[in-house]
Amino acid sequence: MSIQKLADCICMKIKDYGKSFQVQRVLPTGGSKCLRLFGMREWLEMVGARFDVESAPGNGTTVTAQIPLDKTLRGMDR
Repeated sequence: MSIQKLADCICMKIKDYGKSFQVQRVLPTGGSKCLRLFGMREWLEMVGARFDVESAPGNGTTVTAQIPLDKTLRGMDR
């Protein structure tokens, strides 16, 4: 897992080397096996964040979120 503060957003990346799945079949429908991912995507999109899931056999799954910083927080060290 990595978390970085960039100029205009916080970028979080989580990598899982376990069993992969077909993102396009599971995520758009909020399938019961990935309900947490579906909920995570909804919450992130509500605050204007970008959310991406990549999954491939032999490579596991990577979840990436880019959460925009409020203009008043940019440049502040937290």
